[in-house]
Amino acid sequence: MVTEMFGGLWFNSGVKLEFVTFSWSRHPAGWHERLIWEVDVLENWEAMRILKAAHEVGLAMLDSLAQAATALREERRSEALRGFERVLHFFDGELKIHFDHEERALFPALSRIIGPAGPVGAMIGEHDSLWRCVDDFTEEIEVLRDDVAGAEQRTIAEIDRLANHIIWLLRGHINKEDTMLFPLAEKTLDERTKREVVENMALVERLAKQG
Repeated sequence: MVTEMFGGLWFNSGVKLEFVTFSWSRHPAGWHERLIWEVDVLENWEAMRILKAAHEVGLAMLDSLAQAATALREERRSEALRGFERVLHFFDGELKIHFDHEERALFPALSRIIGPAGPVGAMIGEHDSLWRCVDDFTEEIEVLRDDVAGAEQRTIAEIDRLANHIIWLLRGHINKEDTMLFPLAEKTLDERTKREVVENMALVERLAKQG
C-alpha cells in the first residue's frame, strides 16, 4: 500500500483514491493556496476536506484584508494597495472557484434532500451579498489607485467600511458552513451523492481552466 502526499494533505492510493493535485503558492507578505483538481475515482469522501481547507485559506486572506485596511488608515498607502490587490486576486480566483464548488456541486445535492430554501438558500443569499460588496470594494480600490482628485478621504472611509463588512460577512458565513451546513451534508448525503459532488467539483475546475 502506497501513501502519497500532495501539498500537505495525505491520501491513501491503496484504496483506488485518485483525487487531488494540491499546489501551494507563497507571497512575501502573506500566503494563499491554489487548489487544482483532477478527480476520477473516490471511495473516501475528501470533498469536504477540500472545502474546509478553502475556508482556512479564506480566513487567512481576511486577516490580510484587515492588515491592508489598517495600513490605509495609518497612511501607508502603497502597502495598503499591495495588500488589497492580493485580496482582490483571491476573490477573483480561489474564492470564485470555491463558491462554484458549493453552488454547482454541494448545494444542488443537498437541496434534493432538504429543499432549496432554508440553509442552502441562506448560504446562496450570503454569496450574492458578498459579491455585491466585492464589486463595490473593487470600484473604490480603482478610485484610490487612480488617485482621483478630491475623492481620497471619502474613498478611504468607504474602503474601510467595505473591508470591515466583507470581513464580518465572510467570517460569519464560513462559521455557519463549518458548524452547520457541512456537518449536515456529511450526515445526510449517501455515498452515491457524495461521489456526484466530487465529480461536479472536478467539472467546475475543468471549466475554470478553460477560462
